[in-house]
Amino acid sequence: DYEQLEKILVNLVLFTSSRQPSQVIFSEVIDKLAVEIAQNSNQISPYRLRLAYKLDELMKAISSRIVLDSIGSTTDSDYQSLVAELRSRINLLSNQFNNLLKTKQQSEIEVHRRVQEISNLTRSLSDLHRAISNRDDDIAALRKSNQQLTELARRKESQINNLENSISELQRDIESSTEANERGKSQIGYLHNQLSQLKQEKKDLQDRIQSVTEYARKKELEVSNLESDKSELERQKLELNRKYQSLYNNYQQKQNEVANLEKEMEELSKGNQSKVHKTSQATTQSVATNPKISVQEWKQISNQGDYEYVKGHVRNGKWVNEYYRRPRRRQVK
Repeated sequence: DYEQLEKILVNLVLFTSSRQPSQVIFSEVIDKLAVEIAQNSNQISPYRLRLAYKLDELMKAISSRIVLDSIGSTTDSDYQSLVAELRSRINLLSNQFNNLLKTKQQSEIEVHRRVQEISNLTRSLSDLHRAISNRDDDIAALRKSNQQLTELARRKESQINNLENSISELQRDIESSTEANERGKSQIGYLHNQLSQLKQEKKDLQDRIQSVTEYARKKELEVSNLESDKSELERQKLELNRKYQSLYNNYQQKQNEVANLEKEMEELSKGNQSKVHKTSQATTQSVATNPKISVQEWKQISNQGDYEYVKGHVRNGKWVNEYYRRPRRRQVK
C-alpha cells in the first residue's frame, strides 16, 4: 500500500512539473490525481486509500480558495454551495465505492468456501462409490460361500441317508444270521458313531449357513444405507452448485456497480472542472459555434458546457487525437 501511494505522489509531482504555469493548473492536477486513484484502487486497501482521497480533497480545497479569492463577492456564496454539493457527492460516491469493494471481497470469500464444500462432497461421493463396490464384492463372495456350504450339507445329508440304509440292512442281516451277531453289533456301534458325527457336522453346517445368511442380510442393509447417503450427498452437491452460481452472479453484478461508480466519479470530476472554468473565465473567453473543436480551443471558450469530451481513438486505421464536439441531437419519433 505504501509503495502504491508513493507511486501516485511521484506521478503527480512529475505531471505538475511538466505543465506550463496557467490558471487551470490546479484543475489539471486534480484530474490527474483522480485518474491515478482510479488506476490504483484495486491495488490499495480501502482503509489506506482514504489517504489519497484526503489529498484529493486538499487539492480541491486549495483550488476553491484560489478561485474564491479571484471571483467577486457576488458569486462567492453560489460557488461555495456548488463546491460543497460536489464535494458531498464525491464523498458519497467514495463511501459507496468502498462498500462495494468490501462486498466484493466478502463475495469472493463466500465463493471460495462454496467451491471447497463442493470439492469435499465430491471426495465423499468417491469414497462412498468405493465402499459400495467393496460391499458388493463381499456380498458376492458370501453368496458363493453360502452356495458351497449348502452343497456340502446336501452331500452330508446324502451320506447320512446311505448310512441309515446300511444300518437297516445290517440289522436285518443280524436278525437273520446269529453267527454274525457280535460282528454286526460292533459294526452297528461304529456306524452309529459315524452317524452321530455326521449329524453333528450337519448341525454345524446349518449353523454356519444361518450365520452367513444373517451376515449377508446385514451387508445388504449397509449397501442400502450407503445408497441413501449417496443420494443425499448428490442432492447437497446440486444445492451447493446452485448457491455457487447465485453467488457468482452477485459477484459479477458488484463488479459492474464498481465500474459504474468509477465512471460516475470521473464524470463528476470533469463536471466540476467545467464549472470552475465557466466561473473564472466567463468575462474574458469567447463563444464557440463550430461543431468540433480541439482541447486547446475548448479551454479558451466560455460556453464549454455546450460541448462533450471525446477520447483519442483509432478510426479507419489512423489515430485521432482527443477533441470536443457538440452533443448529437436525438431524432424525435
